[in-house]
Amino acid sequence: MSALPDHHMTREEYYALEERGLGKHEYLQGHIFAMTGGSMAHSRIAVNISATLNAQLRGKPCQTLNSDFRIKITATGLETYPDVSVICRPLQFVEDRRDVATNPVVIVEVLSPSTEEYDRGTKFKHYRTIPSLRAYLLVSQEQMLVEHWTRQDEHTWVIHDYTAPDQEFRIEAIGVTMKMTDIYDGVEPGDAEASASTTGE
Repeated sequence: MSALPDHHMTREEYYALEERGLGKHEYLQGHIFAMTGGSMAHSRIAVNISATLNAQLRGKPCQTLNSDFRIKITATGLETYPDVSVICRPLQFVEDRRDVATNPVVIVEVLSPSTEEYDRGTKFKHYRTIPSLRAYLLVSQEQMLVEHWTRQDEHTWVIHDYTAPDQEFRIEAIGVTMKMTDIYDGVEPGDAEASASTTGE
């Protein structure tokens, strides 16, 4: 993610920019930040997670959304595109828009060299202010590693790491079981490195 030229932009101007389809950007306090593209491994992992969530949530009052859908963190004003998010009814949208929601229950970020520090630090601080959020998954594309953060109360989060192919874990907030083999299905060890050299990820 990189900052664009220092020009204060209203939220309406930001929405107009996104609607023109000239890439995706985060928005915070009048400033926009370009979001970089992902590697093959990044894309594959996000698709695998979305497919698993979608299959198990079918018929339930929750739905899986990909990185084309924007989340606004009301407390801080950040608007961003998580790699995967799960939102449950009743959906809470921003004003009269149907493309920006404020009440995700689960957020997933697939880590990249250029965004890992941000996803672990500042961005997670923003996410933790979302009252509805119950689980945050950080998924490595360079090794088999999922960090599953679970909310205990307003100020406490607990982390569990998963690193082995035979492991699985449950996202209790939405009643979904994730298997490591499903998350990393079709991901080859060199996918992340090969794409990083060409995309800057």
